[in-house]
Amino acid sequence: MDGMREDPIEKRKSYARYFREHLYIDDLKQSYPYDHGRIDEILDLLVDTVCSTTKTIRCAGEDRPAEVVKSRFMKLPYAYHYFHLEAFDLAKERAYTSPIRKHICLLNILCN
Repeated sequence: MDGMREDPIEKRKSYARYFREHLYIDDLKQSYPYDHGRIDEILDLLVDTVCSTTKTIRCAGEDRPAEVVKSRFMKLPYAYHYFHLEAFDLAKERAYTSPIRKHICLLNILCN
């Protein structure tokens, strides 16, 4: 970008658009009409992770290089989220009411 830093809001929008298209989020919501909230949580977590500016991301109990985690998330296959929607229920149960614990549980599921 000609030596200029990318606007963080535009960067988030760009990644959200990428994941919506690449993972067919609209189709996923159509197939799971009662799970829109969970699907949006997955999308938000993916965008939060790939937009992170940290050098490492704790994933599945390990500190991993952020670029490795981001690369892995960018390559997630479309069908991956169909398979893991049920696992998100378990993450929510384990997380109790803490948003931070829920975020960690969801990130661990995506990393596995």
